[in-house]
Amino acid sequence: MALSQIKKDKLKELELNRSGVAFVSEKSHVKPNPTIIISLGGLGGKTTNMLKGKFEREIGESDKVFFRVLDTDVDDTDKICKIKKDGTKNSDINAHMDAGETISLYDPIINQLLFKESIPQNIKAWLNPTLIGTPLKNDGAQQIRQIGRAMLVNDTVYHSIKNKFHSVINTAIAKANEINGNVDVIVIAGISGGTGSGTIIDVPYMIHDIFNSLGFNKYTLAGYIYTPDAQFEVEGIKNDENIKLNLQTNVYSALKEIDYFMNVEETGSNYHLKLGVGEVNSNRNIFSTCTLISGYSETGGINSLDVTMGRLTDQLMDMLTDISFVDAGGQPVQLARSLLSNASSMLKAWFVNHPNRKDFHRYASYKYQVLGYNAIKIPRDEILAYCVNKIYENVLTEFMNFKNVNKAMMDQIYSITSIDNIVSVRQMVLTLNPQDPIVRNIVIEEMINKKMVKNNPMYGYGVASNYAGFYAQKITNSFRGQFEQRLFEELSKQIDQIFNTYGPYVALKAIKHQSIEKGIGDPNDAPFSGIEEQLINLSNQFKEQAKKAKNTFANGGQQKVMQLASSATGFTAGKKEMNEYKATCANLAVITLIDGPLYDMIADGLYNVSVEINRLNNEIFDVYTSVLTEIQKILNQDGQYFAKSSKETIGNTTHYSVNILASGQAKASRLEKYLESFISTVSVQELAQNFIKTMRENREKWIAQNNEDDFDVVSEVRELMDQCLTHNNMKSDIIEKFVAVAYSNEDITAEELDTIWADNTPDSPKMQALNTAAWEIYNALENGAKTLAQSTDISFKQFTSQIYIGTLADTPLLSEILAKLIQSKGSTPATSNAKNKFIVTQRYVNLPMYILKGMEKFDEQYSHNPSAGRHMDENHEYWGRFPNPYTIDSVAKDISARNEVPEMIQDNSDYKFLTKIKEEVDLGIDNLHSIDLSVNPLTNQVEMKLMDIVKEPDLDEFKAALTKKIRRNQTIDLIPFMKENGYLINEIPVSIGDTDINLGIRDLERDVSGDEALKYEDLPVPIADMYKWIRKSIKYTDIIEKNIPKFQAIQETIEEIKKQIDGNKQFIDSVETFAFCLRTGLVKQKATDKNIWNYMNGKDPVTVNLNTAKSFDRKYYLYNVFARFAQMEPKRIAGLKRQAVMAIEAGNQVDYDLYLEHIKNILSDEVLGDPFNWEEINDDAFNQGIAEKYNITDLELEEPDPVKDLTRFYKLILTNME
Repeated sequence: MALSQIKKDKLKELELNRSGVAFVSEKSHVKPNPTIIISLGGLGGKTTNMLKGKFEREIGESDKVFFRVLDTDVDDTDKICKIKKDGTKNSDINAHMDAGETISLYDPIINQLLFKESIPQNIKAWLNPTLIGTPLKNDGAQQIRQIGRAMLVNDTVYHSIKNKFHSVINTAIAKANEINGNVDVIVIAGISGGTGSGTIIDVPYMIHDIFNSLGFNKYTLAGYIYTPDAQFEVEGIKNDENIKLNLQTNVYSALKEIDYFMNVEETGSNYHLKLGVGEVNSNRNIFSTCTLISGYSETGGINSLDVTMGRLTDQLMDMLTDISFVDAGGQPVQLARSLLSNASSMLKAWFVNHPNRKDFHRYASYKYQVLGYNAIKIPRDEILAYCVNKIYENVLTEFMNFKNVNKAMMDQIYSITSIDNIVSVRQMVLTLNPQDPIVRNIVIEEMINKKMVKNNPMYGYGVASNYAGFYAQKITNSFRGQFEQRLFEELSKQIDQIFNTYGPYVALKAIKHQSIEKGIGDPNDAPFSGIEEQLINLSNQFKEQAKKAKNTFANGGQQKVMQLASSATGFTAGKKEMNEYKATCANLAVITLIDGPLYDMIADGLYNVSVEINRLNNEIFDVYTSVLTEIQKILNQDGQYFAKSSKETIGNTTHYSVNILASGQAKASRLEKYLESFISTVSVQELAQNFIKTMRENREKWIAQNNEDDFDVVSEVRELMDQCLTHNNMKSDIIEKFVAVAYSNEDITAEELDTIWADNTPDSPKMQALNTAAWEIYNALENGAKTLAQSTDISFKQFTSQIYIGTLADTPLLSEILAKLIQSKGSTPATSNAKNKFIVTQRYVNLPMYILKGMEKFDEQYSHNPSAGRHMDENHEYWGRFPNPYTIDSVAKDISARNEVPEMIQDNSDYKFLTKIKEEVDLGIDNLHSIDLSVNPLTNQVEMKLMDIVKEPDLDEFKAALTKKIRRNQTIDLIPFMKENGYLINEIPVSIGDTDINLGIRDLERDVSGDEALKYEDLPVPIADMYKWIRKSIKYTDIIEKNIPKFQAIQETIEEIKKQIDGNKQFIDSVETFAFCLRTGLVKQKATDKNIWNYMNGKDPVTVNLNTAKSFDRKYYLYNVFARFAQMEPKRIAGLKRQAVMAIEAGNQVDYDLYLEHIKNILSDEVLGDPFNWEEINDDAFNQGIAEKYNITDLELEEPDPVKDLTRFYKLILTNME
């Protein structure tokens, strides 16, 4: 029976290029902490599919690693699924995603989501109006970021996706809790299209929200983000500058947003997403670490996308597998834990060693990492696959020794089963039931006389027929079934013995051999038949015998009876003639009534047994041999991979076949010769018997007749061969021995190698070979780890880096030599638990995004002229004010490099925002008290706090309290005073993260000096770090901007109160001076005209003439003279006061009794002293239209009140006149 395609596909799991070496149980193990891989968009999906393929090859199944691909393009996801959406199997062997691992953002229900009548308000709030009416489809996000976001954050899809992520995260948490471990989530995204770029912010925060809802915080969320150049070499893109521009613009927009949300924790900021129902908030950074993946080579040029993806997935595979390193202190360090942790602890030390701000801007986000990766793959799998192939070939050769199928063996089988000839078969059938046999030897015992025969010559035949009929009735279908069952069982037993002794090929050949075949058995044998042919030949013979028996009566049988009847009834006939008559009648009855149906039955039975034997062969031995032959094809392919002696680079991993690092067929031949010698010690007969035993004992796994899903030969064969390799010591030290053979100058056999293996002296052939190999491995590692990104003009090497160089635990001597070599070169070696590769991972950490190639573009377009749907805040959200990751100092440096005027920086939007923030910060610190800048006495560090008013009291009450405080000449500590009088103020500390920003430096000329000034030398934008850092946070800038008007209003109130109090003091002082001047004659009435008054304003004489004044004014003339007097400049009034005081002190006063009389008269009950006069007095002033001029007072009057004003004046002047 030919193998089905399903079974063939399952056997392909034995291929070296699918699951590692087929028969070695030491496959890579997944790391203990569960990991979830989530990809966004098309490029992310392709990468995850490639990673899943490598994972299946190296690890296989795992309940700790989960893959999820999120995309809007159904056709793209269909291409990477093993089973396509129409239910058919994907013919592309590079499709690795299983059912449930791909998630579509598209749901038919959202087709008209953005239509005017159906758009949700939460989406409309940020959607570009020109996109309203755009239908959503399942073929992608149309390269528009907002389309991708809208397809995610509508309630239908958002909650559906969240539920799916919730399920897998919950499963991962359960796995983590089993080992008290962490959960690692890795997000892989290409952000140049609409889907990945449009969902890159909201999906990670969805993940944060899920972990938060599950109450689990022991997780890392790492981002692996492609920069736009990764696709620059893709066909259809590389020659189209418009497409490249769109890629760059989308990626830049997403990177700008990522850069902001990478600093949420440091700046106390917040992520907020409003849904149709509910909202999502988070104060966590979007990623724990963010790795930027570029297509640029460190040495220049752009790699193909497959190479870039290959590099990334190789490195991710090392993170997924349980590869750990033993550091110099002897402590194990897991590669994944190290690469997924943010190395911010290194940043402070790095800042100390890189103090200048010109190149290393403190306000940038030092949050990114790039990786260089290389692996030197020692062909352990290929070596063992070659060994397995050769051993297996020997097993099949043993199985296919058809000399065992010879005439003697088959004759013995036929003899035992009674099918050597028709006589044996007939005898077997007749005695099938020994207690009730079919008798062919009939004897007519009845007395037959001549008269009976004479009357009826066929009388004897009639009597015999009665006897024969008795036995003939036993020849039934049931009897035939008994015959077939017995014969099939006997033959099956013999075939099984052949199988047990020689294997399935010989068993199959024993069944199917035909006598005309050559080359089977002993060449001196006469032709012989296999079981199937023997049965058919016998069946045909019995058919002929049956036919002959059926025709005997008509073909002379009756005639002979008639003749003998005549002889037996003759006159001279006696007993002899009668007995001969009776015997002939009996024989004819047997032939006609027994042999005919008996031989027909035997012929049919033999044929049916041949059919059953053929079925047995088809269902068992043909399957066994087909499986074994198919395995040979697969293993031979793997073995040939070794023999190719080739080197192949996939991604950034170099795969070597036979020669490890050196090349050349001569060395390949030597290695093959060595392995052949090594293999020769394996007991093929023992392994062959083990195969037979396994096939016999686990027949259902091999045959899987009813359900092909039960076909599990792969595990069976792997276990058999693995036991063989282990039993023959082929796995323990084969790599190190193989390396020694490869690099030895001598042609070493397996036996010779065993002899010299104990010699570890420096000059021994073994150690010389290992030293040579170590040098070549080190050079390949050192030169291979190229970073996955390119900087502009600042080398990555200036930033913090970590280098992991892992040697193999299974090659202790080689690793020891290599470790010493690594140490001599200034690096720290480590021993990894990888089985077949030396690894180097170079990690540059704490990189700022602004140094990466291409980051200098697109900020103005993002902030001020975005194309429709470019960023997420079309309708006045704050995202448009995110700072440019390409720092303002970098922009200024570019302007200088282009020999453009420095003032051009003033047109830059980020610069304008920065200078505006500086003005507001300075105002808040110096004038408004809305920003507190002070030295912490415990740390001696300058700290900054932003005052955020969240609740205000009744302003009239606050103003009254403030007035009271000021009038008492008490110092006002504004913030505590505000809190005491009804204000609720949050004091927001300004964090500086891991930077060395000095918040006390505000003026680079005033606040820095000496060596400190060197840090700020030639700063392109000479504005202190503190302002640039605050500009980095929308939260900080929002707090500052929101509170400035509030604090300005308070300051204005304070100034108003102070001005009023100052005015009151000036009024009192002016009245006092006026009284002193009346007492000393510096202000006097003209003797000849009482309505004319004179005094000096400095050197200028002043005359006040009341002759034309209203009667009301003349009545209160002293007030009106003062009103003119008080208009002098304060310094003139002060001068007159000094002059008057000196005169008084000298006793030079004039007679001022008339003035006192006037004052007392006005204050008497006749005028102001009686309240009943007040209304009349005020009415008089209003009637004369002069009431409003009576406002020279320190009283707070809401409306003109001459009585109060006059009373205050006359009482005050009286005090100073007496």
